[in-house]
Amino acid sequence: MSNALTAGSRVGPYEIIAPLGAGGMGEVYRARDTRLRRDVALKVLPADVAGDAARRARFEQEAHAAAALNHPNILGIHDIGTDGAVFYMATELVNGETLAAVIERGPVSIRVLLDIAAQIADDLISYGGTPQPAWMPDNRHVVLALQTAPDAAMQLWLADTVTGERHPLTSGTTNLHSPSIAPDGRRLIAAEGSGTFDAVSVDLATASARALIASERNELMPAWSAADPTLVYVTDRSGPFEIWVHRPDGADRPVATARDFSAGGTQWFIAPAPSPKGDRVIYTRIERGTTARLWISSIAGGTPIQLTNDDAAEFPGSWSPDGAYFAYYALRDGKANLMKVKTTGQAAPVLLRPATNGTVPAWSPAGDWIVHGSELVSPDGKTTKELADHRTPCYTFSQDGKLLYGLRLENDRQVLYSIEIATGAEKVIGTLADGFTPGSNLSPSMRFSLAPDGKSFVYGSGTFTTNLWMLEGFAKTKSRFAGLLH
Repeated sequence: MSNALTAGSRVGPYEIIAPLGAGGMGEVYRARDTRLRRDVALKVLPADVAGDAARRARFEQEAHAAAALNHPNILGIHDIGTDGAVFYMATELVNGETLAAVIERGPVSIRVLLDIAAQIADDLISYGGTPQPAWMPDNRHVVLALQTAPDAAMQLWLADTVTGERHPLTSGTTNLHSPSIAPDGRRLIAAEGSGTFDAVSVDLATASARALIASERNELMPAWSAADPTLVYVTDRSGPFEIWVHRPDGADRPVATARDFSAGGTQWFIAPAPSPKGDRVIYTRIERGTTARLWISSIAGGTPIQLTNDDAAEFPGSWSPDGAYFAYYALRDGKANLMKVKTTGQAAPVLLRPATNGTVPAWSPAGDWIVHGSELVSPDGKTTKELADHRTPCYTFSQDGKLLYGLRLENDRQVLYSIEIATGAEKVIGTLADGFTPGSNLSPSMRFSLAPDGKSFVYGSGTFTTNLWMLEGFAKTKSRFAGLLH
């Protein structure tokens, strides 16, 4: 170390105990905080660069950036300051051996290696779920497929499990996942998945299906207004996911976007439901780092307001025929409860059924039942009726409220059928053509939504393909990466 500090010397309120390591951006010591009587890791800017204003600014920037984060794999920042010409940063001290020492002892089990890879990637990941790892033959480097931004493609990274350094292998312009490395480490194969969701309409008399809204982007979670030809849906045709309205004249436009909320806060919009008159829309919004909440917006525009005054996680649902109530389910303590709430905004919800199955509920046009999963519940929650298992992802009511419509998979085709609520009798209407399987990118959001004329219903359906790509010259890429580490 350059001008290394010795045991017993002081830097501000910290007494040096022993050196821990050194790197290009600082020397690290085990030190004693004499004020709080605890040991810390004290990072000191080396004397030979302390006079460089740019390096000092970078040192402070590192401290400020780390202090803004709260993560199990990121050290907590306790303090930053100067003592004469010495610039220092006090951080959480983590005891234990280094990862390099673990690897140098000998072979490490696959389970431990996967855990290490996940931890190394974890501070990169804010979106896209669990990283997909593939180990290099040296058992030190790992290729990870992960998504580092809410609207970014899944990208391949090369990570060093000893130093924690990471380097992108692909540009992130296409989604690449499921990496697999050749035994010699010189070639890499990854899958590129592509596909879109369309809004699909099914005729209830003939079982004929057609795409109602289709583009090269995703058109998801469509829902009709009960008494007005207004259709709302989720789309990413402008980039981030937004809620749009579709009118008979084809004049589609956004009605709820991330711009209506705090900057950078919206991660998802889920299953918008228009009011019976088509003038308002209720939807679930998930904000990054927080729980799912129900919001209500005017179709004409304006500031959204929260639907309830509750703090539970709230998921999609259905309006009552008169527009006065909204039925949905709330997740609390790991249990999905069927709820209803007045649509005035900031209202207190009412429990209808505890510990339900957590599917999107649908309110009967007649107002007498709410269906969720395979159960019918009266709007006051006092009466229930169990349905036979017809293997449909969800139901929608007929316009008179006497029938339920569903879809089930038989011999790789979707079968449309109806169930008479009074008797439970089933009637098969017909079989859909290929390519109209119900689907969504999020759960729970699957629902069938009856058209205002009662002759059809809409839902989301996806089409997907997968291509394999090979990255060659992988050893050279790794060599360049290794050059960054030494």
